[in-house]
Amino acid sequence: MARTFKNPFKNSKLKAFIVFLFLASVFWMLTKFSKQDVASVVTTISYVNIPQGYMLNENTPEDFSFNVNATRFEFLGYVFKKPNIKIDVGAYFNETTNTARVDGAALEKLILKQVVDDGFVTQLSFSQLTLTLEQLSFKEGSSHGAGFYFI
Repeated sequence: MARTFKNPFKNSKLKAFIVFLFLASVFWMLTKFSKQDVASVVTTISYVNIPQGYMLNENTPEDFSFNVNATRFEFLGYVFKKPNIKIDVGAYFNETTNTARVDGAALEKLILKQVVDDGFVTQLSFSQLTLTLEQLSFKEGSSHGAGFYFI
């Protein structure tokens, strides 16, 4: 007696079961990821518009974290693409103290404007971001006016 192998995918009941299993998984995923949740997000900081003749101190923070209330679909976007916040140093610069201070409310506004489309932000890792800027010193090159050298 020779036994023949039956292909299980030719069975219409099995095909229907697989289709409904797939549809149930898709609907389950949609309901799970559309819920609001709170999670911590780490973002990098880019500093723009640094005043001419100044540079940022070596210990300037390059990233910080915050909690955001958003849908899980938005969190997937944060996982695949790390958010970046641009801080305009010139807007917060104080020339007498050579510092730029960005308070928590301004940081929150920057995050809401640049990163979070819908939702709200809580628990910033910095209550205030204080940037120390160092003034660059210039020394004239040669007597021929060949240029300037940084010290």
